[in-house]
Amino acid sequence: MGKISVRISFMPDVGIMKNIISILKESFTSLVKDTLETSLVLIKIVVPALILTRLLEELGLIEHLRWLLAPLMDLMGLPGEFGLAWASAMATTLYAGMTMFASLAPQT
Repeated sequence: MGKISVRISFMPDVGIMKNIISILKESFTSLVKDTLETSLVLIKIVVPALILTRLLEELGLIEHLRWLLAPLMDLMGLPGEFGLAWASAMATTLYAGMTMFASLAPQT
């Protein structure tokens, strides 16, 4: 009988490793780019909503808006102040509504 020789190599092929590293770099670059683009869009929405909420609050206009939207909010079982959050979410985006909701919510 003849002798069978089997050689097992645990060293990965250099070409495959370079390909994997290239794919990981492209994926990471794409992820960072998408994250920055999404963040900029959200910042463009959230920052003005926060400023508007604070401005309305400082000018005392939240109370007037509360008075207008309170009946609708009562139907939903919510305080009248959250009518502004609901209205901003309907007028712009959900993110603006969430921002106003967070800024108007009582601090615990």
